[in-house]
Amino acid sequence: MAEAPSLIRGKWRNAPADLPLPPTPVCGGWLLVPLPRTQATKDLLKKDKFMCQTMKIQHFHSSTRKRPNLPPTTPPPGFDWPAPDALTGLCALPLSPLGTSLFSSDPSKIPAGTTLIKETPPPPTPPTHHTNTFCDLFSGIGGFRLSLQASNWLKCSLSCELSSEARLTYSKNFPESISLPSDVTRLPGSVVAAIAPTIIAGGFPCQSFSQLGKREGFDNAQTGALFMHVIRLLEAARPPVVLLENVRGLLNHDGGQTMSVVVRSLENLGYHVHVDLLDASSILPQIRNRVIIVGFLSSAASERYEFPKLPSLSRSLRSELELAPPEGGFVRLNDAQWGKVSSSSYFKENPGNRLADLDGPAGTLCSLYKTAYSLNSQFVPMEGGNPRFLTIRECCRLQGFPESFVLPETFDDRNGFYRQIGNAVPVPVISMVALEIEAALCPDREVGDEVVLKILRDAARDPDAVERLWAKAREERDAKKPRL
Repeated sequence: MAEAPSLIRGKWRNAPADLPLPPTPVCGGWLLVPLPRTQATKDLLKKDKFMCQTMKIQHFHSSTRKRPNLPPTTPPPGFDWPAPDALTGLCALPLSPLGTSLFSSDPSKIPAGTTLIKETPPPPTPPTHHTNTFCDLFSGIGGFRLSLQASNWLKCSLSCELSSEARLTYSKNFPESISLPSDVTRLPGSVVAAIAPTIIAGGFPCQSFSQLGKREGFDNAQTGALFMHVIRLLEAARPPVVLLENVRGLLNHDGGQTMSVVVRSLENLGYHVHVDLLDASSILPQIRNRVIIVGFLSSAASERYEFPKLPSLSRSLRSELELAPPEGGFVRLNDAQWGKVSSSSYFKENPGNRLADLDGPAGTLCSLYKTAYSLNSQFVPMEGGNPRFLTIRECCRLQGFPESFVLPETFDDRNGFYRQIGNAVPVPVISMVALEIEAALCPDREVGDEVVLKILRDAARDPDAVERLWAKAREERDAKKPRL
């Protein structure tokens, strides 16, 4: 195949000068770089850690002609998948639909190991009118939807979630949801662009960045690399705002390089990016530090935006525990389970981290709360016996989900729900961020925080007690304001 005149090959860090690189065709938003079966190629992949983290390596085997795991595409005329016996693999670098680099249009700022498009068409003209809607990517069970719809300013126009169990919970609570591809890698950018949303929001999968996981980052194609599809959809739709959430481990992953790629990728699309770490324990009875990323296309809106200052309500876990056992009773740890937990060296050194202090906030809920109880879970102490697990309703309260939220009915489904609620966002925290976004985009509109109080009341066992804490925090805040 003749090399297209608009393509150039970038210089790969540590690549020997005689490494033969075939032409690099562009295929549907991915830059395909065939790698010859040579020792030089193997040495290159071993040496260049950044390239291996940034690119998804798909291996070919001589006995198969398996295509790489790429989104649905229409290959360029004349393109054919290379013969497997000629290659050791195929590097697939995610690109925007226009073929622009995820990193920078300035070659001097592009990391080594990135292959670029030399000539690109002009960027699309952003829609002049945006509907007051948002797209709910990685929607889970609807935490973002509850948060963004709370003020009645935005309506959800699209949701996308891979887990069938989470989709079932979502559909029970939002029966009017639009049915779209569950896999974000197969969600066409044209569909999102046609909606013209005001916000694209989502908590892209955190497992690759969490301290509890292997921290594979963008190397993990199932979770970490999905951020690249957020970038793909953002460039296709050009929403005025992007709102993302992830675990605090994203900040220091790979020495901060991963976070740098995230911010740089958004900035290269024209977004003015704000990043902060917010702890939900200020307004919820759960310690939950989350990285919040907000980006504005408008520089004026960006200058007006500030992250919310969360009031300190000092809520306790005790205030949200169920007063009576739910149907089926409380689930205590049996003797074997409790013996496994209490005999560990970590428990002996830090017993307070496994048995909750009922007069303080709970520890961070995680998706493995029930399945990996021996490592990460915190339990409710009980008189006269072993401690118990939190109930799913108590977990919902810790995350700020309303009492009206429909929960699974069967025992097996309830066990699976722990994973769903552990992956969710703290609803009132995201609501406060959304109110600040609304204030930045609509400076003439009066935006109050009463909606957050309503969310807190709806998600509490004792709504009046929460309102009293809210009023006290407001009084303390006003007392600290300088008098004119």
